[in-house]
Amino acid sequence: MARLTFLTTPAILIALCSLTACASGPKRGGGPQGGGGGGQSSGVFAHPVGLYFVGHDTDNNRVTTLTELDAGIKMDWAKFGRNPSATQFQSWSLNALGSGSAMPTFLSFDTNMNGVITESEFETRLIGEFNRLDKNGDGKLMRSELIFNVQQRNTEDRSQSKPSGGKKGQGGGRPPR
Repeated sequence: MARLTFLTTPAILIALCSLTACASGPKRGGGPQGGGGGGQSSGVFAHPVGLYFVGHDTDNNRVTTLTELDAGIKMDWAKFGRNPSATQFQSWSLNALGSGSAMPTFLSFDTNMNGVITESEFETRLIGEFNRLDKNGDGKLMRSELIFNVQQRNTEDRSQSKPSGGKKGQGGGRPPR
């Protein structure tokens, strides 16, 4: 009988420690805690369409001009052979932007929502993205214009956050209609 108690006591302690470890995980809410696992939530990132623009820097001076972009758009459009469907666009997006779900997406190109991208829609969207990123409006994209900073939000201390509706001084609530 003493031997049974000798073996069951450590087994019970191990089981209790395991249950305690499972029950004491990180707080729920924000993204990954600490430095391990998960994706990065703050830092410097590049716009996926920036990869496309960098690929059309034909003179390798680390600046992409509208002239270089125009030539690249024409070259890429010729590879489609006809108005690309969502499937063809998915392949192009994976190769040009690094991901099939990267922005701009098929729907952002297909402005008339007919399920096909025209040459005009393709060109208009890419030039629009170029102009959006061209911060100084000089018709040239420097590498510094293709990146952006993301600051990590502190999700631990919600007492410092601003109220999301209601009258001043009253927390929470729905915004007025």
